[in-house]
Amino acid sequence: MKKKRTTEKKVRCIVYISTVGDMQHVNQREQRQMRYISEYANGNNIEVVKVMRRNVLGQLDVNKHFDRIVQMIGEGFADGILIANMQFISKDIDDACRKIAKVSNVGGAIYSVDDGKLDFQFKGVPYGCKSR
Repeated sequence: MKKKRTTEKKVRCIVYISTVGDMQHVNQREQRQMRYISEYANGNNIEVVKVMRRNVLGQLDVNKHFDRIVQMIGEGFADGILIANMQFISKDIDDACRKIAKVSNVGGAIYSVDDGKLDFQFKGVPYGCKSR
């Protein structure tokens, strides 16, 4: 019997490059991080549809970029975000969970090279329900 070849649909992701350090070495670090992320994407059936960069901007700008990426995922431009590590886009564990929930809420997922797929599976939380 012949086996049918099944081709999985590629996951379309927006890559967010974010490094921390001085201005002189930002480009080198970003290039290294992009290589690291590209190798992961090639090995895990992920298609890069857009690359956004933090450069040397602060956390407020990262949050604005993140909200724009979430909006693009909600519009169907991409299926998720591909990053090297959550620590580069979030300031603490609460912020990381909030960001994962935002992306999951619009139907996407965050793919971290170091941590794998990060998402929450919501079964529908009714709006307007009061908790005790």
